[in-house]
Amino acid sequence: MQEKKKPFVTIQNRENKEMFWVPRPTSSGNMHCVAGFNLMRYLPLVDAINQLEYAVAVDVKVVDSEMSFILVKLTKEKSFGQFTEDIAELIYQYVEMATPTPETHVGTKASIDGHN
Repeated sequence: MQEKKKPFVTIQNRENKEMFWVPRPTSSGNMHCVAGFNLMRYLPLVDAINQLEYAVAVDVKVVDSEMSFILVKLTKEKSFGQFTEDIAELIYQYVEMATPTPETHVGTKASIDGHN
């Protein structure tokens, strides 16, 4: 029986727990990835994705402490394979080997007139 191709790639941690799902990109290069952790506690990972010469982290949405979404846009054709290799290394470096920030980053709100 022929194995069916998955429409996504999963990245596992050292305990073989799935922690990041990368779908095949759309025709415009967009990938709505799912993280099995709160990406806002690992912002250096998001910054590292932006440092890749062929990808841009467009948006991050948090569901809860164990799930978030990141929209990544591939800016160069045929870079999906490279992204799956690089994201596995980046997750190891910035998530598995890092200590998360104690709080979720929620941004800051500045008032128009400079008063809070």
